[in-house]
Amino acid sequence: MHPSQATPNSRASHRGFTLIELLVVVAIIAILAGILLPALSAARRRAMVTVGLANLKSGAQVMATWGNDHQSKFLYPWGGCADTSPCNPVFTCPGGGIGWNVAIQGDDPQNVAGLFDFRSDTSPLHHTEYFAVYWYHFLSTYTGLQAAGPSLISPADGELAPLMRDKPLTGLLAPSSFLYSPTFWQNAGRFNMNNNGGTFAPVCADTLRQNGWESVSYPSQKVMLWERADFMQTRHVQVNGGNSQEVGTSPPWGNIRAKVHTATADGSARLTDMSDIINRAAGNTVSDQQLVPVGEILELPLGWKGSGTGFSNMTTVSTPGFFWWTRNGIQGRDLVQ
Repeated sequence: MHPSQATPNSRASHRGFTLIELLVVVAIIAILAGILLPALSAARRRAMVTVGLANLKSGAQVMATWGNDHQSKFLYPWGGCADTSPCNPVFTCPGGGIGWNVAIQGDDPQNVAGLFDFRSDTSPLHHTEYFAVYWYHFLSTYTGLQAAGPSLISPADGELAPLMRDKPLTGLLAPSSFLYSPTFWQNAGRFNMNNNGGTFAPVCADTLRQNGWESVSYPSQKVMLWERADFMQTRHVQVNGGNSQEVGTSPPWGNIRAKVHTATADGSARLTDMSDIINRAAGNTVSDQQLVPVGEILELPLGWKGSGTGFSNMTTVSTPGFFWWTRNGIQGRDLVQ
């Protein structure tokens, strides 16, 4: 057939899409993308949280190995003189040496650089306690693992994961996404409010204690390591006084809407719904009251630590001190059965 003799039907079969048809296709693709992208993003975050859980379990296993090699004791890095007056966090001891608030690093027993000086320059309640953020770096000389390697963070940690990628390690201590409870290196009596006349005593040389596995009264309910925030969530509501505002960070572990992974003294790990603990702690029974922490954690260092007592990038958390300041310390319990 000659081209000029093509029938109407044959010409219609070769025509292109109309503008309306193209717009309909684009709209359908946009709708599908709007449905699928959030699901894909949530799946990716869930995968990162799963890796974080594996890292938390690995940290608990390292702790258990350390205990096996140290007469069934929990990680306890403190050394130096214990004679302070009164509760004076001195850096150097009379006659030389280092103070009780300085962690003894294996390859630097005199702590020449001052990296492991954990005096608090804000409150004596926190002397030694920010070691809870840097414990993994300390253990790196024991494990032989990279001090700032991927195992010390959760890939879903929106604040620390970028820090690990962007900042060189040289001469600095690396923070961890997983916190180590200060109750494991302190005397349980410090956290017994009845013994202290209802007040919470500051950390002194005589409050430090190398606790052993036999010190734990509730091995499956005493949290040793935990995620510092609910990394499945990327935003939370922060309350300051009577005001509240939404902030673009994961909710800290003490937030009633948070669900965080925890590792207990018996080596097990689980997902802990903080609303269960907070609601139970509001009860009136003796068992309920045992879950109430003895104080509130106002801020945490989330930066690299250099020499001296200063901590960079202090971040406001304003969270009840669950797991951190457990009532009755290592002899108390953090989780509900």
